[in-house]
Amino acid sequence: MSPELPPEPLRPITAPTPTADADRHSGDYALAHEPDAERVLRLSATFSSEERKGPWHVPDVIEAEAVLGSVELDLRGALVTSDMLEVEYHVVLGSLEIIVPPGVEVVAENENFMGSFRHKRLNKADPVGAGFVLRLRGTNWLGSVEVIEKAMPSEGGTLQAMSRWLRAR
Repeated sequence: MSPELPPEPLRPITAPTPTADADRHSGDYALAHEPDAERVLRLSATFSSEERKGPWHVPDVIEAEAVLGSVELDLRGALVTSDMLEVEYHVVLGSLEIIVPPGVEVVAENENFMGSFRHKRLNKADPVGAGFVLRLRGTNWLGSVEVIEKAMPSEGGTLQAMSRWLRAR
C-alpha cells in the first residue's frame, strides 16, 4: 500500500506572463483580465473629492470609487495613449463626472439603483469615433454618473487667465 499524498494546495489562477517560462503556463486560463499595476489608476473619495484636470497621463484602466464624495476626471488635456480607456466605478450617494473632448465614443454598462446616468453630447450631429473609446462599467446607488462632452479649452484663454492670476499675486 502506497502512502497517500496530501492534496495539492489551491492557488489563484492568473494570466500567463510573457516570460521565458510562458510554455509552462500555457494550460492556465485567467478568470479575469488583470492589467499591470502601473497601468491602473485607483481613485477613492469617501466624504471627500478627487479630481484630475489639465495635462496628465491616463493609464489604460481607472478604478473610481465615490462614497458620499465626488470624483471628477477631465480628459480634455490628458494624454490618453490607448484606443480604449476603461473606467470601472462604484458610486454610493456620490458622483462621478467625466469630461471628454468631442468625438469620444462612450460605451456604458451601468447598474443603477435610484441613481442617474447621463451622457451629454456637445452636438449630436458631430461624428463619434474620432477619438478614443471610453468604456464605463460599474454600479451606482443613489448617486450620479455623468459623461459630459465639452470643447477643448483654448490655449490662449488659458494662458491669459494664468497671466491675470500671476499679475494679481
